[in-house]
Amino acid sequence: MYHDKNYGHDTSLLVFWPQEYNEATGVWLCRPVNIGKTMDFGNKAEPVVKRMFTDIGLQGLWNEISPLVNEILTASSAFYIPADFDDTFVNIGFGSLLKNYQSVSREPYLSWLSSNSNLESAIAALKKYSYKPFSSEFDSKAIDPRTYFYMRHFLEEAKSKGELSLVTTWVQSLSESRDNFYNHYTMPFNVNNVDLTVSANVLYGLTAAVLSDMQDPNSWFDEEVQMIYLNTTSLVMYEISNNFSSRPDLALTYYPSVFNFYWFTSRILNLLNSYDQLPYPVMQTVKMRMSSTLRGEGTNDILRRATRHNDFIYFDDFLGDNDKNLYGERVNRGDDRISSTAMAVNALFYIWANASGVLLTDTPEPVTYTLIMACHWLSDNALSDRLEHINAFFSGSVKLGSVDIPFFYPLNYIERVNGSLISSDHHFLGSDSDVISAVIGTIQEDRYKELLEHKHYGYKTPTEFHGFNSKHVPFPFWSSTILTDASSALALTQCTLNNM
Repeated sequence: MYHDKNYGHDTSLLVFWPQEYNEATGVWLCRPVNIGKTMDFGNKAEPVVKRMFTDIGLQGLWNEISPLVNEILTASSAFYIPADFDDTFVNIGFGSLLKNYQSVSREPYLSWLSSNSNLESAIAALKKYSYKPFSSEFDSKAIDPRTYFYMRHFLEEAKSKGELSLVTTWVQSLSESRDNFYNHYTMPFNVNNVDLTVSANVLYGLTAAVLSDMQDPNSWFDEEVQMIYLNTTSLVMYEISNNFSSRPDLALTYYPSVFNFYWFTSRILNLLNSYDQLPYPVMQTVKMRMSSTLRGEGTNDILRRATRHNDFIYFDDFLGDNDKNLYGERVNRGDDRISSTAMAVNALFYIWANASGVLLTDTPEPVTYTLIMACHWLSDNALSDRLEHINAFFSGSVKLGSVDIPFFYPLNYIERVNGSLISSDHHFLGSDSDVISAVIGTIQEDRYKELLEHKHYGYKTPTEFHGFNSKHVPFPFWSSTILTDASSALALTQCTLNNM
């Protein structure tokens, strides 16, 4: 994580990758150095490779592979991104943790504080860029069509309750993205979205900052921030209670692992449960809603995902679950089994344990049994090399091609960044990075259902999700074996604490 230099030296807004200064535009660009350099080389080498194929008589082969090459090179624009609320509030949560451990050592917190003294910059951005679907302001009510698809039933229920303000992913508006498009400082697809895992990380950061008394919460945890805090909690709990609207691929936009999501969310409840007295009534409300949902449908969902094998229980997500061997036979290699099991165990402990990490006396027997059997499995496998230690902790928003392209979902706003309109009979727009597609405000559900029956730019809206292995479409993801090992260590520590 890196401070976004476009906001000055004292900002608390963070970007995901290092930045490079573009002297021509005066903008600090954020992109992954290794992937960026590879893409730069690819763009320079493409005409040379094409000429080589032509010279040796393989023009036909080049014609077959060039669309894929062009698509990969075009996709490089997606790696130029602005600051985001995920990194920003994970960092704030980390600072709160360091602040609470000053009795052990003050130096780590003071070092962190020297670079993160302007919490107000993050709070002001959180307010400015929150998603307000019922607002009269254009940028505030603009959202990714994929977000609107999974969220629309929640919005329908919320409409009668007045104002609504939700955490978004990017520190940018649609208008700002349009203005910065040619500077390569823009959101993917030029529109903001709502990712439930990002939402959970922001909720944790806010909770931790308030409870650690960071920079006088009375000065920044005002009514508007409290509304975002409560509304976003309501959304996350609603989606847990409603199976992520049957589209976890859209709801967990950048974090495909549902087990990671549950652990990130359970940390908030665990933190709130660590305090006998909460400083704001809204935090008590959030605690009660989270407790009810996570100890109800959230726990049930985790338990449903368990696999029982002999005297063990483990959890699989999707990596390696649909592989084939040399004979073309399907095999389940369980590549993310260690990571998924560790995260599921951590989530269940954080939901059902007290502030000291000990399971509550009223923990349901199925939860206790699952934890015992999963702890046994982790003890045997967490440090072994029988299975991979990889995970899919992060990805892009497009994983299955036509299933999760925003243009293929009902929308009421689409044009190019230069303002030119796009005909409704125009077909596939997947490689057109200068297109802005959005839902502005809300669409009446009857009208929305009608739009679901129509094709959008050559494609029928995909209304169902059959898993990340269903389409046999490869997609990039970020993995960290260190994260797997760290989460396993945490899980086994809790297992030991509870004599499991």
